[in-house]
Parts: sequence; C-alpha cells; structure tokens
Amino acid sequence: MAGKYRAGNVSLLQGSVTQMPLASGSVGGLLCLSVLEHLPPAKELRNAAAEIHRALAPRGVAVLGFPVKNKYTRVLLRVAGVEEDEVHPASHRQIAEAFASGGFQVEAVHRFPRALPLDLGMYNVLQLRRV
Repeated sequence: MAGKYRAGNVSLLQGSVTQMPLASGSVGGLLCLSVLEHLPPAKELRNAAAEIHRALAPRGVAVLGFPVKNKYTRVLLRVAGVEEDEVHPASHRQIAEAFASGGFQVEAVHRFPRALPLDLGMYNVLQLRRV
C-alpha cells in the first residue's frame, strides 16, 4: 500500500522501489535506506536500479543505505536467530554493481565504522548521481 506525506516542498512516499508512483524524471533527490539488501539480486535489484534511474531527473541524486554482507554481520544476524541470505539476499557489492551499471555515477561512499575497510564494516551509504 502506497502512502504520501507532504511537508512544504518535500514529499515522502511509501511504495515499491520497483514500481514507484512517480513520473519519469520528476524527482531531484531520492533517499532509500535499508531496502535494497532485501531484494533478490538477479532481477528485482536491477529493476529497482532502473526504476530509481527512471524517476530521477537528469543529474538527480540518490542516496542509498544498506548493510555490509560479511562474516561479522552474518554472526550478528545468527545471534539474533536470523539467516543472512533469507533476509539479505543482495550483498553490498551486488547493490553497488547494480547501480554502477545502471546509469549512475558514484559521488561518495560512506561507511560505518569509518576506520574499517569497505568489506569489513557494518553499513554503507552511497551518494549517486543520475548520468
């Protein structure tokens, strides 16, 4: 079920990242946090990248946040009683690749914690620009 909320010139939408209720090229900025890792990487992740690209205006910015898939996050999820591949089928690498090959330029990569290499951290945020 899609919902819509407004505050000034900002609209918050709730809906499917693979079928957004937005006109093509109508969005200057898009924020997507802790969603993409739940999509199967073979088809749905690429569909999400294409849909975000479609909705963004030329040179529009997307900010994507997602957990890193590594041995440390796997252990944390197991302690919580969750199998990683069941809840996070897409890895951080697969997400980055889907968007890099989908018409986006990476402008910034932020990782948490900052002191750890990209593949050993807990969470990544990508700032992308539609090209």
